[in-house]
Amino acid sequence: RKVVDLGSGPGRDALYLKSLGLDPLCIDFASEPLKKCRRKGLETLCINYESWLDGSFENNSLGGLWTYCSLTTTPRLKIEEILEVIYQKLIPGAPAFFGFIEDESGFSEGWVNPDDKYIIPRFRFRDRKGSIEAMIKKAGFHIKHFRRIPKEIAGKNTYLNYLCLKPFEGVKYAN
Repeated sequence: RKVVDLGSGPGRDALYLKSLGLDPLCIDFASEPLKKCRRKGLETLCINYESWLDGSFENNSLGGLWTYCSLTTTPRLKIEEILEVIYQKLIPGAPAFFGFIEDESGFSEGWVNPDDKYIIPRFRFRDRKGSIEAMIKKAGFHIKHFRRIPKEIAGKNTYLNYLCLKPFEGVKYAN
């Protein structure tokens, strides 16, 4: 089954997934990074993340999902909607990895000015760990593993990483 790298950029993570024997599909809304993916022999699809809502994939058709901080460029209300659609697209038992950026002071979103990495303003979403976990669980996912990487180690941001599962129907997981 396909494993989607949502917000793949130039395919760094998808290439690693492929080295593990998986069949990654790089999805991004920018065509330039996807050209780099294709040069690496990776399959690509250029769509906006919100296109997940248009029926691009059948329900229960994907074997996994990887998205590392790509959803943090989307408004929270849209993220909640996208998480629910991702849940529908995954087969039961499929893993989903979500990376978010923490804001210990609480919810924040909006446009930020360019920095050394990005030369144009970018939209950013941040929130507390508990709020992000509630959003993931509301979509139906079971959080199997969590890792917080503090900014003292990671650099500029504190990262919240979640390995989740789409539960099999009727199966209850311990918290």
